Parts: sequence; C-alpha cells; structure tokens
Amino acid sequence: MGSVLMWLKKLKMLKYKHLFDNNSQFVLSDLDEILNQEYLLSLDISQEDAAVMLSSYLDWFTVFNAQRLSSLSSSGSTVRVHRTRVSDSFRTPSDASSSA
Repeated sequence: MGSVLMWLKKLKMLKYKHLFDNNSQFVLSDLDEILNQEYLLSLDISQEDAAVMLSSYLDWFTVFNAQRLSSLSSSGSTVRVHRTRVSDSFRTPSDASSSA
C-alpha cells in the first residue's frame, strides 16, 4: 500500500501533507471513495494541483487493482472494478450546467 507522504513527495507537493495528516489519511487507500476534485478543492488545494493529484491517484488505483486482480485470479476468484468515481471529478462547471 502506498503512503500519502511518498505520493505527495513524488508529485513534489509536500506542502499539502498537513491537510491529509489532519484528516488521518496516511495511506492511499484511505482516500478510496472520497478523493475527487470537489474534496481536494475543499482542502484548499489549487485546481491545477488537484488535477495532477487525481490523475496520479487514478494511475495508482489502476495498478493497485490490477495487482489485486492478478493475485485473486490465481485462487480462482474474480472482482469487478469500478473506476467511475474519479473520472467524474474531471467535469468542469460548464459541463455540469450543460447537462442540467
């Protein structure tokens, strides 16, 4: 499991470490089901940095699930992976108003 500290270090965004520490989010899986653009912006993370974080997290999430599926398939199990929650966060305000 990847740590939030190492993830932020890789992204050169250690200035945001305290925001995740304050919410007791220390490993990337702590962000599962809550990480989206709205959440990051609510932490006062810039929109540009939030986009970089979301893209990076989606890459990590894809690799993590591929590894998990690989280990499960060796024992004959299968898991269905859903990736829609992160991709929805890339909608711009104009996308949201045009779909209303």
